[in-house]
Amino acid sequence: MSSRRKTIRLRFDFFGLGMKQSHPQSFYFQKVDATALLNEGEWEMGMRILVVDDSSIMRKMIAKTLKAAGHEILGEAKSGIDAIEMYKSLGPDLVTMDITMRGMDGLEAAREILKYDTAALIVFLSNLEKETYKKDARRLGAMGYLSKHDPEKILSLIRELELSRQTETA
Repeated sequence: MSSRRKTIRLRFDFFGLGMKQSHPQSFYFQKVDATALLNEGEWEMGMRILVVDDSSIMRKMIAKTLKAAGHEILGEAKSGIDAIEMYKSLGPDLVTMDITMRGMDGLEAAREILKYDTAALIVFLSNLEKETYKKDARRLGAMGYLSKHDPEKILSLIRELELSRQTETA
């Protein structure tokens, strides 16, 4: 574990990105109560994360949400090819990966990352609700397939993965 990590008490709010159901292309900020998402008490937190999305707005919003929850953003990649290179050079604890990107898509990038490191933790964040993508992500060994507009579920899954990792190293 990094010496920069510390145990803190979680009592804060942060802002996530929401999407209007009536206008799927319209986004808004929504306040999220982190205390409600995380059990009270103290625990070691802060995964080192690589955020991969071809939309700079989405990368920034995902990164902001994760930082506010105490995670470290090691880098932001805009393509599958960038994701593979950055994974190899940065060695993150977790990758959040968009599915559809120009050039190499997220599924192919994840496949390559998992060839390089079979223990890589990859969570797909997408706007697409197609069952075929979810099945492909599961088949690859991804840790999850979530809507990128649901910060509560994203943080909950990352918390589970982090606690699982801490249990394994304890």
